[in-house]
Amino acid sequence: LEKHLKMYNVKYIHSIDVAYDSKRVGIDLNLFNDENIKILWTSGLLHDIGRFAQLRLTGTFKDAESFANESFGKITDHGVLGEKILLDDERIKMFYPLTRVYDKFVASVVGNHFESKVPDYPIEINNDTYKKYSISEIIKDVNNNVFSAKTTYDKLISWYVKIIQDVDRLDILKQIYDCIFLKKIFKGNKNTSISSLMVKSFEQHKKDLNFLKE
Repeated sequence: LEKHLKMYNVKYIHSIDVAYDSKRVGIDLNLFNDENIKILWTSGLLHDIGRFAQLRLTGTFKDAESFANESFGKITDHGVLGEKILLDDERIKMFYPLTRVYDKFVASVVGNHFESKVPDYPIEINNDTYKKYSISEIIKDVNNNVFSAKTTYDKLISWYVKIIQDVDRLDILKQIYDCIFLKKIFKGNKNTSISSLMVKSFEQHKKDLNFLKE
């Protein structure tokens, strides 16, 4: 139980970091309007929601072990499981209780974020497209069979998936680095004091994180 709680906590912190870092990347790209940035943040926050159910049901985060069981049917990884949870269990309503417009879009981003075959960044898209049109407008056009709206919709999903994939992997690398770095510093010496330089660096790191969360 203690081990699982620690694993849950790691994924909880990771999910928050991916949400805010995805938001920052979206802002820095200067491609999206405010509504689209908010949906990118939500998609980043929920990208690993399937991990929590995966750990509860199988006791591991290893997809190859978890989803080899026939009881999962067509669910091949934690992303697909997350998509199913968001739609079938209606968990998405916790984030958007007043509208169902974004449900399938966010769930699709979550469902594909672990997929290695997702096309690369659709850089050929006009830079003004996602500033002029919000996701809700694009979805409305798709539902009304407006010509080219489906292509724009698919490319926007590809943008979100690729951003979250990159931020996701970078945050995992950061966690690994932090773990190894701290173990190396304190290895074999429980009484090691933290230098003023380390404290200063830590405080600066906190300021940087606060900036991301503004």
